[in-house]
Amino acid sequence: MSDSLDLGFKSEPKYLEVILKQKGFKHDYTLRDKKNVKIRAKIYRLSSGISFIYHDHLDKDNNWPNIIKDYNLEGKVVAQGSLGGIFGKDDYNEALEIGRFLRDHYNAYLHNPQTEEIIID
Repeated sequence: MSDSLDLGFKSEPKYLEVILKQKGFKHDYTLRDKKNVKIRAKIYRLSSGISFIYHDHLDKDNNWPNIIKDYNLEGKVVAQGSLGGIFGKDDYNEALEIGRFLRDHYNAYLHNPQTEEIIID
């Protein structure tokens, strides 16, 4: 099953690449704008197939302002990440564990877009 877990960072996550490497991720590639100047996203992967896509900005079509409003959350999101892949049960649990760690480490929001829930536990 294809799934994702979204992270909303309230501030820029410092040393994110170091933390991801400690969790076993390897930098896969970087997406740049058409002029090949501005970084659009950085993609990291685990050997299990789980990927983490990090945007140091919010795209025009992001849903974080609505999520914050709907759940009466404090603050705003300045950067976003997404854990994704083709999840079996073990893969989803691994992604959830990583998502919870990043949420707690960076005081971020963790959102499951499939169930439309904020994960607080």
